[in-house]
Amino acid sequence: MRPKLVILAVATVVVGSCGLAAWGVWRNARANGYKSCLASLVDQVWKRESTRELANMSSDWVILSADEVDRLMIDVKGTDCGGFDDPRLDFYGNRINIALRQERKDRWPPIVIWSNGADGISRTDDDIVMPYGQTIPK
Repeated sequence: MRPKLVILAVATVVVGSCGLAAWGVWRNARANGYKSCLASLVDQVWKRESTRELANMSSDWVILSADEVDRLMIDVKGTDCGGFDDPRLDFYGNRINIALRQERKDRWPPIVIWSNGADGISRTDDDIVMPYGQTIPK
């Protein structure tokens, strides 16, 4: 094989590998940014009076409709969602979900926000749930 072709082949492999590694780092950083966004949404959405009014309607979990999520998410300020165009959509472009219940004296806040993940299906292993460690209500 010609030396120039060997050098070109090696350079192509090295540059391609670096590009793939950089893309993976960027994707992980964006995913972590999205988790931070969801965590801050929990705080900001719960501060709204309209959220607490919805929560007080039931002692059990109530999963909000898309319209109710839209109303709660209008003008959400003070979140870590600056890098995402629409905080109502998850990292994959699917709508987020919100469940509320009356406040209790347990360790979890009365709000859960989750993303259905890459598969778009709720209650699967790729879901992102905030507060971290909470389970998705049924």
